[in-house]
Amino acid sequence: MITKDEIIEITETLKKNKSRTLLTAFGVFWGIFMLLLLLGSGDGLEKGVTNMFKGFDINSFHIYSDKTKIPYKGVKDNRKIRITNEDLDIIKKKFKKNIKYIGARSYTYNATLVQNNRQNEKYEIYGVESDIFYIRNVKLNAGRYINKLDNNRSRLVAVIGSKVKKELYNNKNTIGKFIQINNSFYKIIGVFKSLKEGEEANEQNKTIIIPHTSFQKNFNRKNTMDNIGIVATNNKTERQILSFLKERHKVHPDDEAIYTWNTREEFSKYTGLFKAIRMFMWIIGIGTLLSGIVGVSNIMVINIKERTKEIGIRKAIGAKPFSIIKMIILESVFLTSISGYLGLSFGLLLIEGVNYSLNLFDLKSGFFLNPEINLFVVISAILTLLLSGFFAAYLPAKKAAMIRPIEALREN
Repeated sequence: MITKDEIIEITETLKKNKSRTLLTAFGVFWGIFMLLLLLGSGDGLEKGVTNMFKGFDINSFHIYSDKTKIPYKGVKDNRKIRITNEDLDIIKKKFKKNIKYIGARSYTYNATLVQNNRQNEKYEIYGVESDIFYIRNVKLNAGRYINKLDNNRSRLVAVIGSKVKKELYNNKNTIGKFIQINNSFYKIIGVFKSLKEGEEANEQNKTIIIPHTSFQKNFNRKNTMDNIGIVATNNKTERQILSFLKERHKVHPDDEAIYTWNTREEFSKYTGLFKAIRMFMWIIGIGTLLSGIVGVSNIMVINIKERTKEIGIRKAIGAKPFSIIKMIILESVFLTSISGYLGLSFGLLLIEGVNYSLNLFDLKSGFFLNPEINLFVVISAILTLLLSGFFAAYLPAKKAAMIRPIEALREN
């Protein structure tokens, strides 16, 4: 239990050397402040990168095509490979038992003019099969998704993003209304909102989704597609499908003219990277904090040396070693706690201020979102402060308690 007299004595002792006390306190303040700043920034970066994977089925992989770089089986290189409807139909039949979801997906490479009765705007158009909504999910705000019948009959229907609804219809009811894309009129059957945040969400919310078969006809894609999304029931299926397509299109096994983007593998790369970054930030932050704690330990040593005679008098009039140790440790804990608490408060205020500003001014980017300091970090920081204050003073205090009164009183 700390008494009022002990608190007064601690503050008076620290006031005797204000400059030294302030510099030492700043070291602890800066250490805990930097620890929170580093961890908060790391959290924002991690959330930004994780945001890119929102909406994806984590077990999905996606097949793309490009130009060949290696001649193979008498065929020259630099051929543009196109994935076709026939490829997709064969994959569906050949690997039916190993596939949970599969669907074609194509998109316009430039924004396309879209019209209604009131105005014109340009948006990216996506053609998809119904399974794509399980592989690349979005939140449906109204109406329904594209279904298999829409694709089978090449229906002129569309699911629009929330930004499209706002810009073309001022957020009024749009279900059942028509928009013109190129020379065709599409009936709006649904409105969706992205599961992502920030710029990624804004971009996705400014898109329009139509049946893939309708997309192929409207944009003269014939029987080709940009990619295929697949969720398989085992890990071997991806390699098997990739090998099958390469052989079918006479692509060398080592050529990346046909390649896959695996969501789980890509996500694992980033999570592994951020584990290393978090560890690095903890090391840097704790190292900075320890440098401040060393400063506290040094000031305790100096204080003890300056107060040797006082300690000798205390022991001469009956003070026990425990009371000497307690006095010095309390000074250290008091100094580290106050300066550390200020560093903790400023760090939390800065992180929360950045988070608030990002939300208030809609400044969220695709790589930095909602930086936060979790409860575990706060509790760890507080415990670190208390333990650091104790250990910074314990050895100097123990040494001071062992001083013989007669020797202490001889000190000038």
